[in-house]
Amino acid sequence: MTLSFSGWRDGQTPLIEQALEQLAHAEISDSAFERVRYQLQREWRNAPQASLTGQASRTLGEALLTPQWSTAELLAASERFDRGHLEDFRQRFLADLYVDAMAVGNLGADLAHEQTQLIRAKLKPRLTRDAIANLTPLAASEEHSVLHPHSSRDESLVLRYLQGRDQTPAEQATTAVIAQWLETPFYQQLRTEQQLGYIVNAGYSPLLEAPGIALMVQSPRCRERHDC
Repeated sequence: MTLSFSGWRDGQTPLIEQALEQLAHAEISDSAFERVRYQLQREWRNAPQASLTGQASRTLGEALLTPQWSTAELLAASERFDRGHLEDFRQRFLADLYVDAMAVGNLGADLAHEQTQLIRAKLKPRLTRDAIANLTPLAASEEHSVLHPHSSRDESLVLRYLQGRDQTPAEQATTAVIAQWLETPFYQQLRTEQQLGYIVNAGYSPLLEAPGIALMVQSPRCRERHDC
């Protein structure tokens, strides 16, 4: 969970204090719970109609990041979820925390330290960094796998993902440079000359610390053209 506070620094400390108090003790009414659950369920049900770039990126993430759950799995889980489950989860979540704090901008070290101590005093973190399970990027299979999002959009998108060999800084930098070098000729060839789609791009696309390059072409006419 990320709590982000920005804007004027004056008055920011009491705002942080109020937000933390709400996080820990605010009443969760039936109406508020149902409103939020309805909004999330609507988003998950409409996932097949979301932008194709978003669907492709999410499908890639589901395949190469663990742990990760699909929108269909999230929707199914939400059907069995009630307010009591949420209240129980809040207690268990806040009982075992690790807290990282970062301050950027025109606040001095004293104020940053004061706000950090406020956060730690309110949340009382008990865990160390080593106790936190992180998302892990998986190595792409050497065999070419074809993933198909459950999409209902009447257009087509092809996303080709090329993963770096490892997660070293040298590999990340090299992959980023290659991706930037590919950007212009990829667009020139597929968009300007062949006119294969209205969205054509190549770019650096890391999954956490795993470097990669994404090559993407989207077209509303692709299903009618055999050369796509």
